[in-house]
Amino acid sequence: MDIDKIKTIDCLEDDPEREKQLRNIRGAIEQRTMEALRLFQERFGVAGNRRDFINCLKEIWPENDDHRAKPTFFIDFEQDGELQKLNIVFDRSSEYDSNSRTIRINIDPLFPDRTSDDESKAARFEGGLKILQSVYHEVEHIYYQGSPLEPKDIEETLEYLGHPGEIRAFARQFASLYQQHYPGELFSLEKMQALAQAFGDNRAINYFISFADPSKQEKYAQYADIGRIHQTVASLTERFSNRFNLEAIVIPGRNSVVQVIGSDSLQ
Repeated sequence: MDIDKIKTIDCLEDDPEREKQLRNIRGAIEQRTMEALRLFQERFGVAGNRRDFINCLKEIWPENDDHRAKPTFFIDFEQDGELQKLNIVFDRSSEYDSNSRTIRINIDPLFPDRTSDDESKAARFEGGLKILQSVYHEVEHIYYQGSPLEPKDIEETLEYLGHPGEIRAFARQFASLYQQHYPGELFSLEKMQALAQAFGDNRAINYFISFADPSKQEKYAQYADIGRIHQTVASLTERFSNRFNLEAIVIPGRNSVVQVIGSDSLQ
């Protein structure tokens, strides 16, 4: 892997027009998803299933193909001066297919296997946050292509995590995670590291903790400069996280996500 590409590749720089378009797409998907989550919670509590949530989405989001089990939802957006249609499917995995312009969002986290109502409520709350994090990650890939790798060993894992498109998408995702738990606060690496550990997110642990460890930097030097990857992800996450307050002006209610699917609605 040519890690030096990270210095100059355009996906680490902000293009104002791209940022505007991605912000609008994120906002449109996020708003509809949050409204569907609110409706789902009000109607079904912890008893709702996948079909119930999909039906709530269809009610909130009439621009869809009306497929019974796995509908495709639509958003019109402008890309490179042309009006395009973006497809969104709520599924069992998250990815962006540039050929079909389709974003798939994994909704499995909404339906954890728990033995008590209290455990189910807490897990569903975190599941809703994870869905929104996936939205932020995959939307970024509309302009910033991700890695085609499905890592099978440490070398491929480091190549995947060091891919500039993945670095940017994960930074956007982790900025969303940070602001969900510290709304309105400036980014703190120490708090981000604590979140990574608290949620056991292996990729966040790698980016923010393991890759900052000098002993691991030496151990994996033959594969990648993980210290530089850490610095790049941390810098981008800080930039994106601190920008959330500005986006909240464009997307009212951005930092009210906890009120939508949080403690008040889970009592």
